[in-house]
Amino acid sequence: MTIILLHGMGQNASSWNETVSFLPSEISAVCPELSDFFTKGECYYWF
Repeated sequence: MTIILLHGMGQNASSWNETVSFLPSEISAVCPELSDFFTKGECYYWF
């Protein structure tokens, strides 16, 4: 099984490193780097 972990504002993909280290071996995690969206242009949150 593969899971996707998304970081919050002010963090980056490596924020999940410790959490991922505790996952069982049959689970893989994808942690996309989203902070580039905030440094390369405008970004908006929609509620």
